[in-house]
Parts: sequence; C-alpha cells; structure tokens
Amino acid sequence: VVVMSHVHGISYGSNEAAKALSQVFLSSHREYGGLILSVEADSSGHRICTVYGLHAPSENDAERAVMAALQVTRSIEGLAESMNADLEIRTTIHSGEIYFGAFGTEQRYGTSVFGAPLQITEALLSRPLAGQVLVTAPVAAKLKSNFRTSEQEEPLTLDNPPVALFVVERVTYGASRYMQSRAEHRIIAGRNTILREVEEIIDDAIDGKGGIIGLCGEAGTGKTFLLAPIVDRWMAGGGVSVIGHCRYSTQSIPLAPITSMLLNLAGVAVSEVDQSNKEDLRESLGKYCKSGNLDELLSLLFASPAELRDQGGLLEIDERWEQVLQAIEEIVLERIREQPILYVLEDLQHADAMTLRIAHRLATISRDRSFLIVCTFRPDRKLAYLRDLLDREFVLPNLGLRELRDGVCA
Repeated sequence: VVVMSHVHGISYGSNEAAKALSQVFLSSHREYGGLILSVEADSSGHRICTVYGLHAPSENDAERAVMAALQVTRSIEGLAESMNADLEIRTTIHSGEIYFGAFGTEQRYGTSVFGAPLQITEALLSRPLAGQVLVTAPVAAKLKSNFRTSEQEEPLTLDNPPVALFVVERVTYGASRYMQSRAEHRIIAGRNTILREVEEIIDDAIDGKGGIIGLCGEAGTGKTFLLAPIVDRWMAGGGVSVIGHCRYSTQSIPLAPITSMLLNLAGVAVSEVDQSNKEDLRESLGKYCKSGNLDELLSLLFASPAELRDQGGLLEIDERWEQVLQAIEEIVLERIREQPILYVLEDLQHADAMTLRIAHRLATISRDRSFLIVCTFRPDRKLAYLRDLLDREFVLPNLGLRELRDGVCA
C-alpha cells in the first residue's frame, strides 16, 4: 500500500514548521508500521512517500495506511492553527505490486522501490482537495465498513478499465446488532466435539448458570463460523443475542464495540446518534443505570471518534472513565436480569484498552444468571489476563486432511 502526501506552505527558513512536520510524519507512520521512503521538495511544496506491507504484508495494511494518513492530516491542520501558518496537506493511497531492492554495482549501489502504484499515487496528488485523503477502489475495498467514504464523480482513467476513487471522511464504529437465527444450516467439519461441548454450556447458561467462554484460533480456523450455531441454539432457548466487533481501525477509540452494543440494546443505531435522541437514550438506559453515572456514559455515547481518540491517553488518570465503566457494568447486569442475553465480542485481539477492562470486569460477575459472553480472538499476549478469567477456552487448530475429507464428503 503506497501513501503519497503533498504538504504546501513551508517556506524557506521555516525551521520550526519543518521540524514539527517531520515529527508528525515520523511518529504517525511509525505508530502504524509504515516505512517512509522519500521526502522531496520542489517549488510547490514537499512530497512524502510511505509504504505499508513492504517487508511483512498483512491483512490490515490498507487500514493502517488510512489511519496514519487521517492522523497526519489532523495533526497538520492542528499545526497550521497553532502556528498561524498556511499549511495544507493532500494525500492519495493506492495498492499494488511494487519492487524493492539494491540497484547498481558492487562498488556503488543504492536501495530503491519502483512499480506502477508509486506513479499512480503521485499522479493522483492533483485530485484531492486540501485536507482530503483520497484512496483508489482496491484500497477502499479492503477498508470494508470500517471507514466512512464517498465516491468521487471522476474515476482514475490511467488504467483500463477506469478505477473508482473515494474520499475517506472518518473512522466509523462499525455496527452492533441483534442477531437472528439462520434460515439454513451449513456443515461444520472437524468441530463437532467442540460444538457439542459449547451446546452444553449454552443450555446451562439459559437455565441460569451463566458463563464466559473464548474461541481462540488463527485467521480462517472457523471462529466466526462457529458463532452461527451458538446463536441459533441460544435464541431457540428464548434468549436474545447481540454482537460487537473489535476492529483494527477502532483500536484507539475507547470502548468502540461496547458503545455500539449499548446503543443497540437501547434500539438506536450508531449512525442515528445525535442530540435529538439524547433524551430517548437517557430514558432507555436510565431504566438500567441508577447509580448516577449515566451522564458520563451519555457523554461517551455522544462524543465523536476523534474526541474519544484524543481522550485515550487520559484513561488511567481520569476518574470519569471509571464512572463510565461502572455504568456499563450496571446496565449489563440489569439487562441480564430482565432477559437471557448472549453477548458476543468478536476479534478481541483488536480491542482497545478500555474494552478489555470492561471485559475483565464482566468476567468476574456472578454466574447465577441467564447469560453467556462469547469472546473470539487470535492468540495475543495482551489477552493473557482475560484468558485466565474465562470459564472455558476452546482452541481451534487448523483442520487436518481427515477433517477436510469429511467436510467435502458431507
């Protein structure tokens, strides 16, 4: 993934602005794992080229590149305001195959990167407006629903067929939702033993012996696939289910998946949150939160992702966040008393620190109620404490030849 940024407004001799600009780019792109390849200056400004996934490609390269670009853009806009400077930044992002290596002779050589994506991102720099992050369709496809984007009227015509272009506006929370039973059932090969054990836990939970379990495995081992029969059995027993997704793009937004789950329980979608329904939310959640911490929780629900991200560094010293955690725990407990609920937290390896803290607290609540919390995650050291608190963990290894054969034959 190639990120090309153009910064305009740093005049000759502006050492303070140049130093601040360098710190912004280095800190932001290093934070998300990018490699800054080059910085070039000309009469129109400075071009900075950064790549993601060059040495160790990952499924989150596009997300990380866009997150870094948005962070740089916010920082440059903040610098312009604080320094009363006329700074502008435009960014384009494209993905594709590039080549990296040493070129020259044994006596004289240098490292370089080349490939079509580099030329395309540079050619696109004239398209975005100041403050915009413009991505091509291949990048936008990898972002899925994690970012709010708007398609541009004029596509990229350097390639045949033309490639659509999108402006990335901001990170979204993603969606939590009540889950429905499946109309059709699919075969799950190699997981029958685990599924039988999980079904016993589900039946016990519906009967009043609650618990928290984990599904652990690498990508593609069937964690999400196993959730379908779990939800089916839970809802067949008379309970309701709600799911919250932890995403790479919301790791720096405190309680993003928990927030969307709470809104869903209150019957409000994240996209519908505004001041007009604040009193409705107060009434809906107030039935379950009697401790006086509801105002702090509502402040969280009505804060923008950018505001929450800026507050993230204050989590440990800000007592307001403790009040928010208490309010969430109280609402969850009261809601469980009202109806059997299955809470699913998916991809906890991407969870923010506050989501992990509320998960730790919920893992210690009394089990004499009709509830079940299911966490899915890949192996990650930051989850060690939570994994110790689980009532049961099911590790999903890769399927062997026998399981694959059984699945095909079935």
